[in-house]
Amino acid sequence: MVATIGVWTTATNLETLDMELFTHARSVLSFNVLEVGNITLVQALTLISNYEQKKNKPNSGYDYSGLAMRVAMGLGLHKEFQNWNISPLAMEIRRRTWWSLYVFEVGATITFSRPHSRPREGVETSLPFNIDDRVKSLICHKSH
Repeated sequence: MVATIGVWTTATNLETLDMELFTHARSVLSFNVLEVGNITLVQALTLISNYEQKKNKPNSGYDYSGLAMRVAMGLGLHKEFQNWNISPLAMEIRRRTWWSLYVFEVGATITFSRPHSRPREGVETSLPFNIDDRVKSLICHKSH
């Protein structure tokens, strides 16, 4: 999906490479992946939602965004737990994934005048750190 959006936003002609990439990315999804959700799935669904909105398909975008939000909450990305044995890098990825999805949801709600589908209560995830990923990676590596 990253390549799909990249091609679509930088293309200088009307070729269909973005649609080919999108069709392939979407073909990998099935209802089975929803049963074993993971952060990569949340990220992919969020990007699919964004792409569909860019392609003037607000209904599809809204549907994919809703799936992303539900999978994210199913994974507990909206929560942080005391004394959780998780690496700082893994926690940062969880935070960034949650808040990126949240920002996309807010943007879509405003743009398409849709009802709020994000939770207003029960979100306990801290904001991500504003640091360079390379520095964060070095700090995490040294601490272990």
